[in-house]
Amino acid sequence: MHRQDDQGIDPRNLSATNFHALGVSHVAFIKRVTVNNAPAYAIHAADGRVLGGAASRELAIAAARQFDLEPVDVH
Repeated sequence: MHRQDDQGIDPRNLSATNFHALGVSHVAFIKRVTVNNAPAYAIHAADGRVLGGAASRELAIAAARQFDLEPVDVH
């Protein structure tokens, strides 16, 4: 069952334009990945583009904030 907001909008089916309008363009998603058999952290834009990477979660968060993005963990 998909949850809808008060206006009947299912957040799982938002268009890229509507997603952007919610301020998601200011969010960086931080995801743990493996690079050369070592843990690392990828930094993604809301549209899935890879913005960068870091050796630690703390560095990934700092990099996102340096570009005025709000970091959010992805599991």
